[in-house]
Amino acid sequence: MFGQMRRIFPAQDAQMSARIARLCVLYEDLRIELLGVTNEIPLLDEVGSELRMHYFLRRSIATLHEFSEALRLLDEFPDFPRVTGIFPNETGSISTASATTQSDANRRFLVSEE
Repeated sequence: MFGQMRRIFPAQDAQMSARIARLCVLYEDLRIELLGVTNEIPLLDEVGSELRMHYFLRRSIATLHEFSEALRLLDEFPDFPRVTGIFPNETGSISTASATTQSDANRRFLVSEE
């Protein structure tokens, strides 16, 4: 298993590999959180499904913010365009630039509210 991880996350650029691995974890977090918003979970619904839905919605928003920050940090690596260049065309339409611009706008909004 760890041999496969080295193939996916090469050691020659450990910092960029760590940031890509972080995106993988955040993606899985978001997937679970969105399932928590849309699916009944009887064990968590003791006090009502609305509370569970609100909880997972709040968590998914926080995860999306964290995801956009992770993309912004990846955008700082000069080799990252080489990585995104191998994505299929359908995923290539999602640019990291738009995610980082959105993150900057959100950061300015949050700071102005203090």
